[in-house]
Amino acid sequence: MKLNPIKCKEMLIYFMNNHNFIVSPNVIGGKSIERIKAFKLLGVYMSNDLKWTHHVENIVKNGHNRLYSLRVLKQCGVPPPSLAKVYTAVFRPALEYAVPVWQNIPDFLSNKIESIPEKSYAHHFNEIQ
Repeated sequence: MKLNPIKCKEMLIYFMNNHNFIVSPNVIGGKSIERIKAFKLLGVYMSNDLKWTHHVENIVKNGHNRLYSLRVLKQCGVPPPSLAKVYTAVFRPALEYAVPVWQNIPDFLSNKIESIPEKSYAHHFNEIQ
């Protein structure tokens, strides 16, 4: 198998407080490989510090985009039981995707994720309750 240096990426994972070390880049076929700080692998964002902040920020952003869809459906007159079905089929799975991988996140990140559905549920489905 021949590697394509344009499609290859390199990510250094380090836990040292001193970042003043120099690591020479990997080279394939005379071209250096791009060094990145975060990447998406099977829908989960990994960062070079192995923290979940980048992943949670993307989940929250995606959640707000899907909330907009719920607002539009409500404005179009979709009944609350159908909105609840959309919520459980489309919205909630996006927030919980690959949760076994990143479930042990700090409380402030967990609260950030959980605050989206609470707000949306109370706002969009108050007729159901």
